[in-house]
Amino acid sequence: MKKALSFFLSLVLLFSVITANEAIAEDYLMIDEHCPMCGHIMSAGYIEPTCVTDGYIVWECSNCGASFTEELPDFPDASLHRWDLRETLEPNCYEEGYEFYVCYICGEEKYEYFAIPPHYFVEYKGKEPTCTENGWYPYEECIRCGYSTYEPIPAPGHDFVFYPYSTPKCFTGGVQTGEYVCDICGYTEGVDAPMVIRHVDLRPVYTVEPTCVDDGYTEYECYECFRGYETETIPATGIHTPGDWATVSEPTVTTEGLRTKSCTVCNTVLESEVIPMIAVDNGSVTVTSEYDTVMVGQTFDVYVSVSDCEPVKSIAFVPIYDVDVFELVSAEWLTSATIQITEPEIVSAWMNPTDINGNVLKLVLRAKDVADSSMISAKTYYHNTEHITLDSVPDSVNVIECIHEHYSIVPGDESFHVNICDLCGYSFESVHTYDFDCDAKCNDCGHTREVTHIPCDSYEFSETEHWINCVVCGETIECHSHEYDGDDDPSCDVCGYIRLLRGDMDEDGDVDSDDSILLLLYVYAPGSYELSQNGDMDGDGDVDSDDSIRILLYIYFPTEYPLSSF
Repeated sequence: MKKALSFFLSLVLLFSVITANEAIAEDYLMIDEHCPMCGHIMSAGYIEPTCVTDGYIVWECSNCGASFTEELPDFPDASLHRWDLRETLEPNCYEEGYEFYVCYICGEEKYEYFAIPPHYFVEYKGKEPTCTENGWYPYEECIRCGYSTYEPIPAPGHDFVFYPYSTPKCFTGGVQTGEYVCDICGYTEGVDAPMVIRHVDLRPVYTVEPTCVDDGYTEYECYECFRGYETETIPATGIHTPGDWATVSEPTVTTEGLRTKSCTVCNTVLESEVIPMIAVDNGSVTVTSEYDTVMVGQTFDVYVSVSDCEPVKSIAFVPIYDVDVFELVSAEWLTSATIQITEPEIVSAWMNPTDINGNVLKLVLRAKDVADSSMISAKTYYHNTEHITLDSVPDSVNVIECIHEHYSIVPGDESFHVNICDLCGYSFESVHTYDFDCDAKCNDCGHTREVTHIPCDSYEFSETEHWINCVVCGETIECHSHEYDGDDDPSCDVCGYIRLLRGDMDEDGDVDSDDSILLLLYVYAPGSYELSQNGDMDGDGDVDSDDSIRILLYIYFPTEYPLSSF
């Protein structure tokens, strides 16, 4: 019974060792040795080494039950961990994969990683778009992650051309029966379309000329349907039409008059002119003095007498004397009058109508102590001497007949110029006068001012340039060349001038399939269509099949073959 139990335990131990690790070499599973106790054959059991314990052999005698252990010989991989796979993550196109292991003996963990694989692409062919459905370019798609290089080509939409069932010469509104046909795919839709107003031959029928301030205009009508079609504005000229001088106020013996010259169209005052006061016959004037020679600092009287003079309301005397030799001390009017003295030269008086013949004015002068022999020619002055001759008062005293004459005009400031009487030296300011608002130069003194022109509301233009004129003087303010967005743009961005494009056979401002048909008709059916001046696409001086090919290249491939490339 004891032997049987020992043998059973040996079998259990052997079974447990084998199930613990199936990697034990088969050569060591059954090794027979004689029992040193009883000589019977013993059986061996094996305990394999692990990552934390050594391995050994257990010998058991089935006869006497004796047992002993023996160190285990070297087994293959006896010192390695016993790994248990716990988790697996497959790699994809963007992340690494791995396997996660745990040693079931010692609990140690480890990861084994897998590199990121490249995309696994499948190629797809491209597809051209239609008028209504998108297409796409050739592309690739990864069957692992779904990444794609797909890029759509948008549907361009229909390119409709309207084909009328009938084409009248001129349209006046409403709808026209016809159909729209796509020039690309042939799709047809609709039978009604708004009629295009297109009067082909216009002529002027009525014109109102512009004036200096009001715009004029020209009315046109269509030569085919005789309907009024367009009115063209003619800008105001800004140039006045001077009329004759007109008297605003008459002059008197005491006041000046005024006359003006106005525009006959708008009544704007263009010029104004002062009318001198009425001159009065002062008769003869005699000037006398009590001295022939006076000393420096001495005062003396000068009398003015008038004879054969008509009764007047006012009179003005301008004594002419050398102000560097004499000074006027006082003036005494010898008749009933109000005297106004303006140093150093003007003495004037206002009185009731009366006979003023006789001594009318007494002047008191004083001799100065300074003289300059260069002041007045043919006179002798003695600087710092005791005597001064009265001959330095030339002709004693002269009379001005109530008005200043022979003005000299000198420039002043931006608003005025100065008028100086050549006889007495009296000066006063007058405003500058100009012919019109934009006139930069004063008519009287020549003063030049800065002016601001008033531009017209619309441009004038030629085939190559456009400009703006001043509405007042008509001067050109700005002049520039036409500006277009490109060689196929018919309209100037600034003034709206419409130019003829090369290839625009029907002159509608656009180069399209209609123009290609007309050009083909001219080339291949001479006489069926009158040639337009802009049908020579290649500029060789001849309209032929080369030009029909070039217009088709532009219509269907405008980017690759712009008008400027021909």
